[in-house]
Amino acid sequence: MANIYSVGPFPPSYPPEPLPNLNNPFIKILNGMKNQQLSRTREKAIRRFQRKQQSPKFEEEKSAGSARSQI
Repeated sequence: MANIYSVGPFPPSYPPEPLPNLNNPFIKILNGMKNQQLSRTREKAIRRFQRKQQSPKFEEEKSAGSARSQI
C-alpha cells in the first residue's frame, strides 16, 4: 500500500504532523487578527479607490479612455 503522506521524491516525515487544532483559543485569536488585518486592508483599498474616483484627474482619464476606445 502506498504511503499517503509521501509527496514527490522527499522522504515522508514520521510521525506525520498532526493537523492544527482549530478549536485552540490561540489559533482562534491569530485567525481573528488575520481577518481583521485583511478587512482593514480592504477598507483602505476601497477608500483609496473612492478618493481616486472623486478626483478631477480620474474624470479626465475616464474620458480619455473612452475616446481611445472609439478610435
